Formats: sequence, C-alpha cells, structure tokens
Amino acid sequence: MLNDGEAREVFVGLDRLLREAGLDWVCDQVQDEIRLGKLERKEVETVKELFLIDETKQPSLRKPMGKGRKERLMTVGEFSPQERLRMLVDAMQRAVVDTGDIEEEVVAFFNGPPRQRESNTVVARSDAEMDSAREIRFVRLDQRRSDILTTPERPLERGDAIRRLRGLIDELRAEI
Repeated sequence: MLNDGEAREVFVGLDRLLREAGLDWVCDQVQDEIRLGKLERKEVETVKELFLIDETKQPSLRKPMGKGRKERLMTVGEFSPQERLRMLVDAMQRAVVDTGDIEEEVVAFFNGPPRQRESNTVVARSDAEMDSAREIRFVRLDQRRSDILTTPERPLERGDAIRRLRGLIDELRAEI
C-alpha cells in the first residue's frame, strides 16, 4: 500500500502525463471534485445546560449540567492522498480505457451484421452505404478541436495498448 507521500508523488506524475496527452479536462474534473471535498457524517456530543432564574429578577444564570445526547452532523472533509489518486485513476479508466471499449463496439456494430437485442428487436441499418463505411466521424461542437475520426482498423491498433493500460491500472489500484 502506498503511503501518503508516495500517493501524492504518483498523483502528480499521473496528472502531468494526462495533461501532456491532452486530457486536461479529466484532471480538471478530478481537481474540482477534490476541491469540493467529501461529505462525512460525524457524531458530536452536545452539552446540556440548565437555566436558573433568580427570584430577585436578576439575569439568567447558566449552570452546565454535563453531557447531552449525541447528534449526527454532516461535514465536508478532505480526501486522503490515496483517495485522490484513486479518483484520478478511476477518471483515467473512464476517459481512456472505457472509451476505447466503446469505440470497438461502435465500429463492430457498423461493420458487422445486424444484431438482435435482448428484447428480440432487430437493430438494422437503413442505409446500404453504412455496410461499406470506412470511417465513423464524431463531430465536436467545440470548434477549437478537430473532429474524432475512427476507422475499423483504429480500435484494433489501440486495442493492445488499451489492454496493457487496463492491466497497469489494475496493478496500480492494488497498490493504492
């Protein structure tokens, strides 16, 4: 298990690598979540007080009576270095590995035969051209970045790298 210092060091290195790979948005989302903190339930003891009123109409006097009942309150706490690292690793898994799996499925769907879903409804492509499509383009609404283009070969090329990355992520999770 990584100690606090090691977890911080791995977090910083992984954050840097993801940013260099153009995945700033993944790191920024994790940083936002870290900044918000985590909700924690804490039990606190209350104190009972007895208010005495003097018969001469002097101001109230307070006399502590001791411990009161326990109350549960919600507070915002900080994430530990290990929790922060786990959050970044999970985000990387979703942004890189899981999207690679989705890409493979999309290409297989459009290049394979029509499939049947569990409800026995056939998912068919209405266009004969779709059967011979050589690329699928995901159009970005954000004009600052180019569209994402995938071909039937791309998931195969990335597949080995994604499987290796999945294995490394699993090893890292076991160490956190």
